[in-house]
Amino acid sequence: MSLPKLLQSFDLWAADHPQNEDGWESDFSAYETLLYAALLAMLEPNASAQTVADIARVWSISEEREDLSDEVRRDPDPYIAIIPRIRDVGDWRARFQLYALASHVTALGINFAIQGLDDEDTYVVGRSLLAINEIDHQQAVLLAHRFLAHDDEYPRRIATYVTST
Repeated sequence: MSLPKLLQSFDLWAADHPQNEDGWESDFSAYETLLYAALLAMLEPNASAQTVADIARVWSISEEREDLSDEVRRDPDPYIAIIPRIRDVGDWRARFQLYALASHVTALGINFAIQGLDDEDTYVVGRSLLAINEIDHQQAVLLAHRFLAHDDEYPRRIATYVTST
């Protein structure tokens, strides 16, 4: 089954499925097939804009368990080229995972994670700072100072952690 058809099937299933528990998405009977279809689609760096949007959606669907992140960490090379494109169209649930990959995938590098510090979502900012801390603690400390007085508690807590370790 194609990625668009799997997403359509997921949407039909999700409309009638209780969504009150974290990770409810993985109850979808074709969840593993959906992940596999997204991974296959990610092998094409010149994928259409619609395909990239579909891939980003699967990253969002799987965010609670971070299943796609785990797969990309195991063998990142085939997916590196498309990751920035997914980041550019994904919602916060996709973006935080993609920025966090930088601490495990050296080909993405610290500069990729640093881009996450300017994200509109504070959870993405915090996860990006944690990724930077795993790559280069000294750089993370320098970058964390701008978040110590942040309005949102999450990046403020992460910045406090980074600067105190």
